[in-house]
Amino acid sequence: MFSYILGPLVCYLLGAVPFGFLVAKARGVDIRKHGSGNIGATNVGRVLGRQWFFAVFALDFLKGLACVSVIFTLLNPNAETRLINVQALYGLAAIAGHAFPVYLKFKGGKGIATGAGVFAYLTTWPFLAGLAVWLIIYATLRYVSLASLCGACVLTATYLLFPSVWFNFDRFSPKALLLSVACAMITILIVFKHRQNIARLLAGRELRV
Repeated sequence: MFSYILGPLVCYLLGAVPFGFLVAKARGVDIRKHGSGNIGATNVGRVLGRQWFFAVFALDFLKGLACVSVIFTLLNPNAETRLINVQALYGLAAIAGHAFPVYLKFKGGKGIATGAGVFAYLTTWPFLAGLAVWLIIYATLRYVSLASLCGACVLTATYLLFPSVWFNFDRFSPKALLLSVACAMITILIVFKHRQNIARLLAGRELRV
């Protein structure tokens, strides 16, 4: 009960910390009123400069990573086996916090950096496949949104289709099923949060970086 109730709440509250908004605010800018209005690393970098993109991305990445590693370990110190479903639940809560932060009236980022922190830890090989696709698309087309959408889809597809030898757990057993569901849910969330970007891409009006 402690793990399944308190843990996700803590992870949601940590995930909801709007680092993009706070970093920009410290620079005297309300990031919600500039660029795309999004509080994520891409918009912060576009408005404030490249170095602030890396700073915000790192902070958002680390809060996702911390939820599935540090907070999970602190709240489950006596776990004899790896509780994949609990870690997946913590990761979902962190990403939900980032996308719908209570501190900013539930208007948050798109979940890419925080999701990357979560899945880099939980699904390392599929994450690397998604990252490779992200880098290729970004390097060739310079669309962060398109790279993020494709990277998320490749991560999920790779996770579901990779041979079991790449994992130290059965992806489709009841003990790990929530992680499989989480991959699909986060991809759907990312597509939903990028719906305006998709419309601009189709209309040829999306900004390159």
